Amino acid sequence: MTDEKTTDTTWELQTVTPTALESLERANIDMQISTAKRYPRSLSVVKRRMLDLATLDQETAESCFYRLNRKGKMIEGPSIRLAEIAGSSFGNLRYGARVIGNDGKTITAQGYCHDLETNVMSQVEVQRRITDRDGNTYSEDMQVVTGNAACAIAARNAIFKVVPFAFVKPIFSAAKHAAVGDIKTLAERRTRMLKQFEAMGIDSKRICSTLEKGGIEEIGLEDLETLIGLYNAVKDGEQNIDQAFPVPHFEKPKFATPREAYEKLISKPEAPPEEPKRRRGRKPKSETESPAETKQAPEPPPKVREKLGELAGRLGLAKYTAEEFLQVAARNGWVPRGTKFEEISDHQLGIILENFDTVMKEMDKAFAEPPATKTTTDPLFL
Repeated sequence: MTDEKTTDTTWELQTVTPTALESLERANIDMQISTAKRYPRSLSVVKRRMLDLATLDQETAESCFYRLNRKGKMIEGPSIRLAEIAGSSFGNLRYGARVIGNDGKTITAQGYCHDLETNVMSQVEVQRRITDRDGNTYSEDMQVVTGNAACAIAARNAIFKVVPFAFVKPIFSAAKHAAVGDIKTLAERRTRMLKQFEAMGIDSKRICSTLEKGGIEEIGLEDLETLIGLYNAVKDGEQNIDQAFPVPHFEKPKFATPREAYEKLISKPEAPPEEPKRRRGRKPKSETESPAETKQAPEPPPKVREKLGELAGRLGLAKYTAEEFLQVAARNGWVPRGTKFEEISDHQLGIILENFDTVMKEMDKAFAEPPATKTTTDPLFL
């Protein structure tokens, strides 16, 4: 007979007492749910209320949609203002947003939306960068502004995850039509939009370049809709000005390297072949007049040639051509327009070589490719 040892294990359950704040929040949500069940929404009333609010006036209609410029391709969607209209008109919703993270490089905001009738809830997180292109962190005020923009975008995305887009789509189209107007109001609203962009520091040439138009008069109703959407995207923090209206880049001309171009420009032209001696008193039948004498361009002085060679060498190391340099130089007023490479004066060359770092920054700015931007397949939640 063996002795068997038995072990009696008793599990003790611990009761977690909710805090006063949790109890209050739970009671508040339960009360809202019971109220929502008692007074359910009417879909016909929801549609009518959303349409009335979205088309209340021109300014409200203009704020109901946005457009993003993704490397020349326009992506549109309902804006934060339309999400607020949808949330308030749909009824029996709890929605909001808050900042949940800041690692010094990006701010993370979390938006939520809870349908009290159907008990459907959505949470969406949105990140926004708080550093510039050089890696410098924004100031505290700009971080607050970026956080508010991220919260607004997160709340919008959460609302449109709960409110069916079948309700939003007709309101979205009606708001765009009310904002753009017709051919009778085109000139007035186009002028108004140009003044708003001018206040942002965006001139008409940059706008026409983005729209691929030759002038302001070519901006039509569809283009006006694009301008309104881009304006809302910049105002709401969806994109910055440089992303919405990229600075036009020069096309790189097909040209020799700066060293080859320089040697070709300052080299002496080959002497024309000697004409055969003619007998005195006789002329060829096809010859009616003597050929004009070939004028040779004066060769630059040795000091200027040396500086031109130094400039050509530096441009060659940076992989820029002489034609590209002349485009940027004329644009910035370093040399008069139409100046050829060998015609740059000694004084101008001295200033350009002394400030070559600034020259390279302007060259890079003019010919650099625009930065790649992360895209998404869903235009509503960019």
